[in-house]
Amino acid sequence: MKFGTRQFGAASCSIRASVQVPKDMRATVVEVSSLWCPPEQRGQRFATKLMHEICDEADKESKVLLLHVHPYGEEPSLDSTELADWYARRFGFMPIQPRPLLMARMVGATPRTLHPLAAAAAEVTGAGA
Repeated sequence: MKFGTRQFGAASCSIRASVQVPKDMRATVVEVSSLWCPPEQRGQRFATKLMHEICDEADKESKVLLLHVHPYGEEPSLDSTELADWYARRFGFMPIQPRPLLMARMVGATPRTLHPLAAAAAEVTGAGA
């Protein structure tokens, strides 16, 4: 996958090699960070479409996607628990660590509802604040 800033409409994010995994795994794990859309452009599905493009590309190249779930930008519209649910429900990410809240999306993952225990773990650890 090409690293750097990705954009779709008003949404943007960063794609890079993950330093959060052992070196021998870095060829197959890609980190997504800083997903953001200006407040006045939200609700137009720019971020959703951008993430779908990234997930499709990751599937084609057999890459696992990793992200640290936390609100980004000056005016986040979702808290960490809501973001975790959005990533799970729309793209198939699953929690792999409660604090800091890390999620991964395996190759070919399908969207699903965030497991209630994962949502509760995010609340308890403060990731939902």
